[in-house]
Amino acid sequence: MIRFDYGMCGTRRVLTMSSNKELIVRPLQENERYTAISHTWGDTRNSIEGIGWDVPSWISCLTCKALVEAYNSVWIDSLCIKQFDEEDVKMQIKEMHNIYRSAQGVVVVLVGNYSAQLSALRRTAQLLINLEMVEECTLSSSDCLYVKILEEMRDAVVIAREMPWFRRVWTLQEAILSVELTFVGFNENSVLQTDVTTIDELTKFTRIWDEMSDASDAFFDINDYEGNIWLAGSRHPCSQDIIDTNSIVVDVGNIMHSIKPLNLRWYKDLTGKDAKTTLEHTTDTVFRQLGSNKRECQRLHDLVYGICALFDISLTVDYNKKFEDVFLEALQQLVKQGVFVLPERPQPIHGYTWLPNLEHIDLRDVWRTVRDWDFYHNVKNEGTNIFAKGNLVQMRQPHVFRSSMKSVADALKAIVPFVPIKKDFDVSCFDPSALTITCVVLWMYKNHGRNDMQAIDVESLIYLILCGHMQLKILQDLHLVATDFAPHGIHSARQINYILECCDLVWSVESVYRNVLYLHYSDAILVLKKKMGLVLYNAPSPVQASNTYGVFYKRMKFSKVHGITSNVLAQNSDGIWDNHGRALFWYISRWDILESKVLVGTVHSLAC
Repeated sequence: MIRFDYGMCGTRRVLTMSSNKELIVRPLQENERYTAISHTWGDTRNSIEGIGWDVPSWISCLTCKALVEAYNSVWIDSLCIKQFDEEDVKMQIKEMHNIYRSAQGVVVVLVGNYSAQLSALRRTAQLLINLEMVEECTLSSSDCLYVKILEEMRDAVVIAREMPWFRRVWTLQEAILSVELTFVGFNENSVLQTDVTTIDELTKFTRIWDEMSDASDAFFDINDYEGNIWLAGSRHPCSQDIIDTNSIVVDVGNIMHSIKPLNLRWYKDLTGKDAKTTLEHTTDTVFRQLGSNKRECQRLHDLVYGICALFDISLTVDYNKKFEDVFLEALQQLVKQGVFVLPERPQPIHGYTWLPNLEHIDLRDVWRTVRDWDFYHNVKNEGTNIFAKGNLVQMRQPHVFRSSMKSVADALKAIVPFVPIKKDFDVSCFDPSALTITCVVLWMYKNHGRNDMQAIDVESLIYLILCGHMQLKILQDLHLVATDFAPHGIHSARQINYILECCDLVWSVESVYRNVLYLHYSDAILVLKKKMGLVLYNAPSPVQASNTYGVFYKRMKFSKVHGITSNVLAQNSDGIWDNHGRALFWYISRWDILESKVLVGTVHSLAC
């Protein structure tokens, strides 16, 4: 039985033992040291005599006594927070980060079949090492050692990925903020098992993963492992028709990435440039955990409340608020701190700068839509205004051509097969905008990676189209030959996608099938200012044309540049530059491109 002496609302309390060996929850005394317990709730039941609420199934008088005997005074949320008092719960949630930061140490109680799960994790790490040492063979066989290792790894990750502590939202900040982290568990007789694993062992697993793959440099999506050196489906013939290698890569990656927060140092422990760099790394890691790794929580709001402490976000805990309002308010405070978060594929929303539109996405995926985008830097707010500094090329009153991405892809499919037979294609069946964009795509593809291209090449093409495209000879004017398309095969759908990738109109990490789907829901937009610049980009179909466009990018201050990956901005009537998405900018000029400060939004509008 446990005796409760809660004291005043919001008081920090600990579970300890009285002089007569009685378990008691009481207010923390001045200068008293305590250990915080980190755990997952999971299944709950009323297993403590004398209380009126359920607690995690692992908690009993026996386990509580074992923890107190080992660590003296301990803090456990399910006992030290008045679960029946809504006001106390709100106050304690707001102080949760301080509770873990102030503790002399944090003890993680692993539950369930943790022994088997840790064994499976250790086995997975060893199999990664074994996999790297296997030589390739030329025969497709289910007896191949490579396949056998993959099959064993597949079975191991099924067990390893069930570790609940590495999948919960609230344990994320507990892992990052803790001064010292110890892992324990209880056996079937409720006997405490100490040091069931260690930080060193767990971080060793992630180092093995990073050495085996390019996962540490992967994009925000957990599935982006194209550079993975052990993706056997593409490098080992035996695995292609026998086992789904990609799903194993994703499962192992999810497990390893869920452990990575243990490597983080909290940015507030550092100063100056180190603090800023660490903050950016923490931001990226946390967004990855909540987005791609999809950490779990019982209440949707905890996707925000569970990380507030990591970024000094001060919110009043209110589960009655709309989640969208809570999320946008958190983003507003991140912007004020200079942590500028952008949607990966933004939908321009007037007044919301580059913040994501939450209307058409699963709210559990909101953190997947935002990240610290590399093409923007030195983002600061001055009063209610948000500015970004970067290299900006403005194009006022440019020529703007627009066509659906599907039309452009269809035109490429029709034109490319004529290249090997050296026969020009009849262009009369295409409207001028679609034909113009298709020719620019082919011109960019032809000049991809070259330093000797001339702007007049594409300008003359566009002139021919606008002045009567019947005169256009595509193969002749673009100097297209069969060898331009040899690497991917003349008739393959992959060839068309590769051409579009060279113009940054589709992403190479996406499969052919997903790319084809994507083309139906976007437009290709060409912006041209004679003798100044040309930019081709894809954008959501509802995006409207603008009178003033800008190409915004980092680094590269040259008088003559081309093929720069950048972002396209369009200035709206309020002078705010809306982000229209990523593009490959082809630019030729005799003038230097200087760094500019542009208005990208207003702070007060973020939570509207």
